[in-house]
Amino acid sequence: AAPTALQPATHRSSKIAALLADLRALCARGEKAVVFSAHRAVLLHLGVVLAAEGIAYRAVTGPGRAADGHAHTRAASEWAQDSSLPVFLLHAGVAAAGLTLVAGGGGFLLG
Repeated sequence: AAPTALQPATHRSSKIAALLADLRALCARGEKAVVFSAHRAVLLHLGVVLAAEGIAYRAVTGPGRAADGHAHTRAASEWAQDSSLPVFLLHAGVAAAGLTLVAGGGGFLLG
C-alpha cells in the first residue's frame, strides 16, 4: 500500500527495523548482504529507507526480460566489487540466472 500522511515513505516496521540492525552489524564487520523478496514494493520501500539511513545499495527489482540481463549483471558486479555498496536488493521474480552473489556475507528474505 502507498504511504499515507501517518505512514511516510521511510516508515520502519518492526521487520524493517530488525533488518536495519542486522545490516548495520554486517556493515560494521565489513561484510555485504543480499536481501531477497517476492514483493517488488517491499524492496522499493526498503531502498527508500536505506537511502534515508545513508546505507548504499544496488538493486535488481525490474522485470526479468532478457534485455535487462546486462543491467542486472552490471548491478551485481558493481555491488560485488565496490566496498562502499554493502547491500544488494533482489526481487525473487527477476531472471537472476548467472548473477554472482557470493560476495554476500548474509542473506535475508523479506515477505
